[in-house]
Amino acid sequence: PDYMSSAAVGPWLQRKVDRFRQQVPWSGLWLDMNEASNFCSGLNCKPDVAVASNMHWLEMQVPKDGNISELYKMLATCVMKCEQPQASNSLAFPPYSIANYKGPGQPRAAPLSSNVVSPTAKHADGSLEYDAHNLYGTAMAKSHYEAALAVTGRRPFLLSRSTSPGAGRYTAHWTGDNAANW
Repeated sequence: PDYMSSAAVGPWLQRKVDRFRQQVPWSGLWLDMNEASNFCSGLNCKPDVAVASNMHWLEMQVPKDGNISELYKMLATCVMKCEQPQASNSLAFPPYSIANYKGPGQPRAAPLSSNVVSPTAKHADGSLEYDAHNLYGTAMAKSHYEAALAVTGRRPFLLSRSTSPGAGRYTAHWTGDNAANW
């Protein structure tokens, strides 16, 4: 969801949080992997209906037994056809180079838009993803905080991986499974 649009996301998320609480009486929520990501990199992505196997992955539902091992392929395979940005697009290809990491065995030279929502995407509030990318986790935490507060009537405990300054009002911060070898 576009968490930059609280008015649109709020009621939907409150229903989801309430339904989850009815199923599992939780005492806190863990917001993990909450960076805006998209494994189909491009400006405009649509189902690639020309390839039948792609449609299989797009239409697949989570099995009733909870075994999602067959769905793992979706994590590493884009089944969409994506329009790529022009080389002159300074948001998709900024004038500086970063060592963007695409995945194990891949060179550290992936474009800025690799595996994330396109930097040229516009949020409901009009802000560009390029300017708001690092705020996504905090906006997500704020939306979940408000939904959980409305559902429980009490200040909720949230734990979030992705935050920015000011997020402490809504969530505790977890640094993830960080490791260093230097």
